[in-house]
Amino acid sequence: ARIRVESSIYSDVGDTCATNFSILNPGVTLSSPDGGETFAIGRSETIRFLRVQVAAVNVYLNRNYPSGSWEQIASNLASDSLVWTATGPASTLCRVKVVNASNATQLDQSSANFSILQPSISLLTPILGDTLAIGLANQILISRNAAAAGSVRLDVNTNYPSGAWQSLGTSIGNEFYWNPPAPPSTNARLRIVHQNFSAVGDTLEFNIPIDYAS
Repeated sequence: ARIRVESSIYSDVGDTCATNFSILNPGVTLSSPDGGETFAIGRSETIRFLRVQVAAVNVYLNRNYPSGSWEQIASNLASDSLVWTATGPASTLCRVKVVNASNATQLDQSSANFSILQPSISLLTPILGDTLAIGLANQILISRNAAAAGSVRLDVNTNYPSGAWQSLGTSIGNEFYWNPPAPPSTNARLRIVHQNFSAVGDTLEFNIPIDYAS
């Protein structure tokens, strides 16, 4: 919408708003999560909504929509967002509801389910029986769920278990390429660690030989 003001005497004298503005009904509107998102347990997640002539809202979470119960995660919130550290249990059937704190008939909720998951990452390669070739770019693959998005670090221990762990770099993707230096080793291990969740990671359960390419 826009407003225009004109002189009742001079038809060429007037002004119009330079930009559009909105005319909204009083109430609350939830913008996110609105379906399809993934919240990571232990990470600060933002719930966003709009209040129109509403002083404060209560925010609720249902982990098993539609049959589950609604748990209150914030009350009398006088802002248009909530930063919430996601907690378990994990679920793929979650919805959020925002309710006017003084008028429960004014509310809005997620249009579809979203997920709250425990971040998880694992090493896919190398596998038992593989050898990492000195002087060659060896591909190392990882797997992760949607809650584990972000940077991960790959470490190597070339004399497991007594040796020290060394970082081989970080990636936001699902693959690394490592060119092992000499000398060869028969008891090397790799591990992957999430940069934002230090307790989330994976370590090979077996030793990997490092040797010259045959």
